[in-house]
Parts: sequence; C-alpha cells; structure tokens
Amino acid sequence: MSVFAEAPVQLWDTVFVDLESSDAESDGKTRPTECMSCTDMDAQEFDIWERERRGFCDLLWETEHTWLPRDLQVVERKLAWLGIESSRDLQRAMAEPTSTLNEELKRVSMAPFKKKTLAALQRSVMVCVDSASQLGSATLPTDERDETSSRESRSDERNLCDVIWKTRPTWSTNDFVAAHRKLADVGICSLSDLEKSLGDLNRQLRESGHKTFSSETLEAWRLHIDQSHGRLDIDASLNHPVCQAQSGLGSMLWQLRGSLGWTTSDVIAVERKLNYIGICDIDSFTVALGQDINVDLRVAGFKTFSGRALAEMRQHLGVPVVEKFNANRALQQTR
Repeated sequence: MSVFAEAPVQLWDTVFVDLESSDAESDGKTRPTECMSCTDMDAQEFDIWERERRGFCDLLWETEHTWLPRDLQVVERKLAWLGIESSRDLQRAMAEPTSTLNEELKRVSMAPFKKKTLAALQRSVMVCVDSASQLGSATLPTDERDETSSRESRSDERNLCDVIWKTRPTWSTNDFVAAHRKLADVGICSLSDLEKSLGDLNRQLRESGHKTFSSETLEAWRLHIDQSHGRLDIDASLNHPVCQAQSGLGSMLWQLRGSLGWTTSDVIAVERKLNYIGICDIDSFTVALGQDINVDLRVAGFKTFSGRALAEMRQHLGVPVVEKFNANRALQQTR
C-alpha cells in the first residue's frame, strides 16, 4: 500500500504554532494542540511520538549541510502533510518514483520539492539504513576525521545551528526556528558570536523585545563550547547535570563504547537504528533487551547485535534474559 493512502486532504491549521509567538523556552518545547496522528494518544504515547519525530528531524538535518532551521521546518511540514513522520514512512515513500512526492504535494496545493531536496531525502534513507546496517562487530567507514572535515566545510551559521539543535534534544523545529531568529536579531550568527555573548545574552534579548532563554539552555551551550575548546573532556561532560537530563539512551551507549570498541560514528549509528525500530529511551531499550531485540532489527532490515554486545548492554542495565527467550534460542540452535 502506498504511504500516501492516508495523506491529509484538509489543511492542517493547528499543528504548527505561530513562530512569532513561540518563545522556545516555555517548557523546553512547544507542543501541537491538535495533530492528526496523535489526537487520541495519552501522555506517554504522545511523548514517544515526539521522540520519534525528533529523531526523524535529526536524520533529515544531518543529510543536507546547507540547510538552516527554516529549511528543515519546511521539509518536515511538507512530509507531515503526506503522512510521512518517521524514517520508515520516508523509506516506503522513496521506494516509489520521486515524482509521486511532488504530485501529492500539488494535490494539497503545496509547492513541490526541488531536485536538491529530493536528493537530500534519498540520502537520509541511505544514511539511516545503509550506515546502521553495517554496524555489528565492525566499525562504520566514516570516522571522526570525516565528521570534523564535514563540520569545517559548513558555514559559520550552520555550525551555530548544529549546536543549537543538538544541545536541545527536546526541541521541535518550531523551537529551533524561533531560537535561531532570536539569536540573529541580536547579531549572533556564529559560534564565536555566541561564546562572546553568553554572559549577557538574555539582557540583549530583553532589550530587543524577545523572551529570554532558560538557564538550562544557556548552560547546555556553554558546556558544548567548553568541551569544543578542550576545557571539559567528553567523559566529564557526561556527568554534567545538563548532559544527563538530555539523551539518556545516547549517553548510555556512549559509556559502552570503550568496552565494545565503538567509535563516535558507531554510537550514532546504533542510536539511529534503535530509534528506527521505536526505541528512543532507556526504558524501552531495557524492555527490548529483556526479549529478543535482534528479531526486530532483522525484520527492519538492520544487522543484528553480536552476542557480546547484547551481553555487555544487558549487564550494564542489569537486564535479566527472560526464560521464553532462552527457550526460543535453544530451539533455533537445534534446528
């Protein structure tokens, strides 16, 4: 069945908040008041939906290094109109002729994607599936030198936006756009500008008529800058309250990198493939480890975890392996 079968026909007026009124700091993130895909969700289900959606936006953001926040937001909105809200949705959609995406956008009176954007969407599918599926006991072909080179080739404004986005993992694209606009309004267009202004940033915002950033946001940016200048190493930063309050799953995977021989790229790839199968936090990961997580990975087309990796992760989280799983494994070995 086409991924577009249930694409909305009516205009989606209430999902995206007015960017000019969004302060990106009210409770750490803006929440849609109405959403076609989450109208009947309870609080826990909605939280999972938000995490998966953020993971999807992370993937999109990393596949086109010339985008700024507004570009990401426009692409996210258009895809949402087509019922594409996850990596799996996008993979199904990109399996069809790319012209289908634009035909569906025209059907709801929206501007079609440019060729460059379609190419970026295709890359996002390849990054999610190909890079993560290569991960097992081997490392990914991309290493930290490649990542550093990529960052250096981006514009100063894009590098600033990378920090804004990555250090605020609960923000939506609306929050991202609003924060970017506020910083630009007070003349902050690069990381060096941000570093110089952190001490009195909120004063500048107040004088310009903007709402201020929370202390947690400012501390997250300061932490990143200190780490990038070697004033705080990565292991020490993991114990920082701001870091611990962010991505628990990513932090846990990072702590295991030494014993499993993973690189930074490996950790990112593991988190991506876990997000792809709906595992976005430590609680859901713990449940999956207690069962046979490799079945879900295999069904989704990813390379499975090695027995050593599973054992290390279970031991780290204190996860007992259920008897049913042990029995199924023994049965498979006898076949």
